[in-house]
Amino acid sequence: MGGGGGEAQHGAPHAAAATTQSSASAPEARRVIDLERRVLTFEPTRQDFSVGCAVFSVVSSKPVKVNGVQGEPWSYIYLKQVGKNQFELPALRIEFDLAEPGDIGCMSLKIWFNEVTNYYDSGLYVNNDDRYALVAWTTIPPKQSKDTSYNARFGLNRVESLEMFKQRLAEPFVLRMKDIALKPEWGYPMVHNNGRKLSEADVAAVEKVVRDRGESYLIAVMAGADADHAEVETSVGDMTRFKGTKRYKLARRNGRWVVETVGEKPNFSRNVYW
Repeated sequence: MGGGGGEAQHGAPHAAAATTQSSASAPEARRVIDLERRVLTFEPTRQDFSVGCAVFSVVSSKPVKVNGVQGEPWSYIYLKQVGKNQFELPALRIEFDLAEPGDIGCMSLKIWFNEVTNYYDSGLYVNNDDRYALVAWTTIPPKQSKDTSYNARFGLNRVESLEMFKQRLAEPFVLRMKDIALKPEWGYPMVHNNGRKLSEADVAAVEKVVRDRGESYLIAVMAGADADHAEVETSVGDMTRFKGTKRYKLARRNGRWVVETVGEKPNFSRNVYW
């Protein structure tokens, strides 16, 4: 024990300097951000539109800690609806690990409508950037990150400072929409039928199986590995996804669609439909 203490006392001066330098650089390697609780208000310019889901993105090149919980590098927090077109952003402490050059931390806000899925909403925004992020902020410009793909999501409607980001969250979000007539197929559930593996009759049958199990809030119907498999994602309780989602996996057995497995995902999830 004594020898160890002696080594600490008589270390070389440049070693002590290195320790000092390390301590000085530590705050730069970790960014802690506190956001206060607030109610976010959305104002669609069309009376036939309403916000059905709001999601706060917390994304980084390394896993992110939110309110003390370690999450994935790409994580999303679905917000609680507190009124028509109003959602609560809870108080958040976000801790980004930025230890390596080019590491980046990102935050953004995105919404979905009740009346049209994001499969078809691109052509309905006056400003198409609003579809991807109503506001975004990053610790460094996305193009300076070692992975420039962040720019596609967080370079849009990006504000320069954290204070500007917080100020924007405190203001109503006016959702400027084009006056285009909606089509029935633009509504929920989204149908991801890659390769047209499922017929229209199959899609309807799969939906019915899931609805017959008491699910009212279908988000998406997806083709499986072949024409005899499919998946359905639902939201729990309402369309906000605040209480989490379920993923049904179905298979055709003896000419009938049956549920094989049901998986549940919590609110704090890395899965989101852009």
